[in-house]
Amino acid sequence: MRFIVLLMSVVTFAELSAQDQQDDTFKAALFLKVDNDAFLAQTVDRYYSSGIFFQFRKLAPEGSFPSRMMKNKAKAIQSFQFAHVFYTAQDLRLRTIDQLDRPYAGYMSLAYGVDYYFNNNSFIKLEIEGGILGPSAKMAEFQKWYHKIIDARVPRGWRYQIEDAPLMQLKSAYSKLILNNGNFELYNESSVRLGTVFDNKMGKISSNE
Repeated sequence: MRFIVLLMSVVTFAELSAQDQQDDTFKAALFLKVDNDAFLAQTVDRYYSSGIFFQFRKLAPEGSFPSRMMKNKAKAIQSFQFAHVFYTAQDLRLRTIDQLDRPYAGYMSLAYGVDYYFNNNSFIKLEIEGGILGPSAKMAEFQKWYHKIIDARVPRGWRYQIEDAPLMQLKSAYSKLILNNGNFELYNESSVRLGTVFDNKMGKISSNE
């Protein structure tokens, strides 16, 4: 479950959507999104445990490089994002590597993306993301710190977290509106993701403290 906090919306006169036909309805917005099992008052912290995403979105001016990529035929929204994410085993009390059902892992990253909204009720998303996975991201220290604050279980398996590695991701998606009856909208989306981290593999496990 995602807990979303809207910090600020600047000069936002109407919500921008794929079917929006108006010009200059969106200028800029600032968002903070926080995902955490703690918001559900759960007694366990498992797998995708926490994510903090700070994002700034702004309308790309006509004639700018993002707009020229589509020959100014689409409304281009640029996004700049900082992400702070970690994953843990199912049971935070487990201490030895043979007990863990998945390795601990955390990363910090910066991303730049552009969303292109076309008048034919379709849009394209492009994003490049870079960062660091592993102890240098300081996810172990962060989780232990806030678990003490909320009086939650102290995680025991961070000594076996995935070791340092560069994070580089390229993402793209295309969505098309295929049904709209006024009260219900249905989109078809295709996406591609390439990179060094999200390859459906467990990764190398470090035994360093």
